[in-house]
Amino acid sequence: MIETGNESMVEYEKLGRTFYKDLLKEMEAEKGKVHTLNAEEEKVFKDLTQNVLDEVYKNANDKGKELFDIVKEFR
Repeated sequence: MIETGNESMVEYEKLGRTFYKDLLKEMEAEKGKVHTLNAEEEKVFKDLTQNVLDEVYKNANDKGKELFDIVKEFR
């Protein structure tokens, strides 16, 4: 427990511990489950992924771009 002499700090600590315990329980319950993306989530994911790949390609040196082009052929 945090020794501050302040009652509100003690309450915040209790709330934090409760939140953390609840979060751990929720994470444990979700363990092993697979989340299937809906169409909108899938589009957002693909767009974000493509944006990252475009940025990496743009900043890559010639050897990196060559490697990127080889990988693109297999996609």
